[in-house]
Amino acid sequence: MPRGTLADGEPRSQVEFSLPDAAGQLVPLVCSTSALVTRSGQLVGAVAAVNDISHLKELEHEKRRAERLASIEAIAAGLVHEIRNPLVAVKTFSQLLPTKYHDPDFRETSSRTAGREIRRIDNLLTRFRTLVSASSQPIESVDVTDPIRHTSTFSGPSSTSVRSGSGKYGTAHPGPSSATQLSWNSFFSTCA
Repeated sequence: MPRGTLADGEPRSQVEFSLPDAAGQLVPLVCSTSALVTRSGQLVGAVAAVNDISHLKELEHEKRRAERLASIEAIAAGLVHEIRNPLVAVKTFSQLLPTKYHDPDFRETSSRTAGREIRRIDNLLTRFRTLVSASSQPIESVDVTDPIRHTSTFSGPSSTSVRSGSGKYGTAHPGPSSATQLSWNSFFSTCA
């Protein structure tokens, strides 16, 4: 780097590189250079300041690690919440089963509801698995018109439709099932 400054007189600022230490471990460094010139402006040399930024890199690594852990914690909390909701219905029916078993309406309703809630849990776990493997999946544009229209049919005439500047529904980059879930999540968050 000092050679480049010597050659063109231009300073170099905060250039990162690594060099091995005595044990062979790479040490992250940062270097800045500046030209040394006489009062008449003649280039006579260059000076370089090199700093060890190992501590800074360790802090950056710890920050990224903490952010990943916070993301995992938020996902896990959301997943627990989403699984607990359908389990409430299944638990309620299982608690009432001993006293209401002979009621055919109860058996039919509980069977239908339990099946629906178990499918809901299965779908949640499938979506979670998809989320975990999303980084290996290609991103594709998806028309979100149908999921938004489908969701808006449940919100009634007082709902507001979201439109892009072109006057048409826009596109997003999740997969088709993610677009549907996104529209449902948006709908329910505005109702809350």
